[in-house]
Amino acid sequence: MYMLILLSLFFKACLSANTMCWTVDQMTDQIMLETDHNGDGIMQLDELRHQLTTSWGMTDNGISYHDFIAMWVARYHDTHSTAHDFVVNMDLNKNGLIESSDINGHVGNYDTNPHDGQIQKVEFNAFLHAVHPDPHNNGGHGCH
Repeated sequence: MYMLILLSLFFKACLSANTMCWTVDQMTDQIMLETDHNGDGIMQLDELRHQLTTSWGMTDNGISYHDFIAMWVARYHDTHSTAHDFVVNMDLNKNGLIESSDINGHVGNYDTNPHDGQIQKVEFNAFLHAVHPDPHNNGGHGCH
């Protein structure tokens, strides 16, 4: 009986997980909230690096697609396939890892004031809208 209850709870959790289907704009808001540690409304590059290493497990070698997808789906409620497409789009050198060079490349592409070490919310939102695989209409629904 105990095993039946556990299996029932497990399947319910699996089937109901991550069905919220956040918009890209909602993801931007949540990521800014999680990353802006000093609360100034701006994501500093140091804050982003700290978040990626402490909360996402990114090492000097980067973070694997598998680990990134698992975290992204759990945190931001995308489907696995959407998260996979997103991480592939983020991996600029296509080596199967998200590394500092990938992050720096995207920051360089979307930072309207290069070299200031800051990512404004509008800049981060532009990045997500450009790189996330489903960025269109009503803030991009985030699931496909």
